Amino acid sequence: MSPMRNQSAQTAYLVCSFISLITGYAMKPTEIQQFAIQAKLNMRLGREVFDTVFLGTEIAGLSNGEMRVLARSEHCAHVIENNYLGMLAVIVESVLKRPVKFATVASKSVRGWTEH
Repeated sequence: MSPMRNQSAQTAYLVCSFISLITGYAMKPTEIQQFAIQAKLNMRLGREVFDTVFLGTEIAGLSNGEMRVLARSEHCAHVIENNYLGMLAVIVESVLKRPVKFATVASKSVRGWTEH
């Protein structure tokens, strides 16, 4: 990547970070970022645990340090919250380059939960 293009990307990242800090803009990870998070979880946990607990899980958004996680079931949400939330937060921070201060996990069946 050329230095000029890299500088433009850094500037755009800083502007977006500043705007999100001021406005509280909720960042929803892109499909590629979701895949990166899933891949890191799969590598860290192994296929069996990943498929049992995290398959179908997605990061619904990150706003003002709050990470919102949607799991495929109430059971999976409970297991993630009690056993894997810290590791998930570290992975999400590494992919999204934004701090995670706290997290909320819910089942995808909870209606209206992500519209904040």
